[in-house]
Amino acid sequence: MFAEWKPAGGLAVVPMADPYYRRLGQRVKDAIRAAGMSQEDVAAALGMSGPGFNQWLSGSRKFPMDQVERVANLLGKPVWEIAGWESPPEADAVFGMGVEGLNDDDKQRVRDLAQRLRQR
Repeated sequence: MFAEWKPAGGLAVVPMADPYYRRLGQRVKDAIRAAGMSQEDVAAALGMSGPGFNQWLSGSRKFPMDQVERVANLLGKPVWEIAGWESPPEADAVFGMGVEGLNDDDKQRVRDLAQRLRQR
């Protein structure tokens, strides 16, 4: 989706915030505040600029799930809670979708990761 607007001197195309990513960004902002950290602290811990991190928080840029996991770990929150999944079993379903084609050892690693996440 794109919204068009005219700044002085011409036409620019600006991406609109995706509703899912906007809500995800709000959950992350709430968790940052609850942890007593600043958005700048979290951006620095991720090794990124404040403006880039703010694009994730606003929903104007997709928040990659590996980065959601890093933020959740940093804030001491379960990934499923930050991601907005209803419960850990839903997280199992999401992980389950990604194991097709993996060998048995890798499938066990995924199960072990899911178990560690549940214990948080």
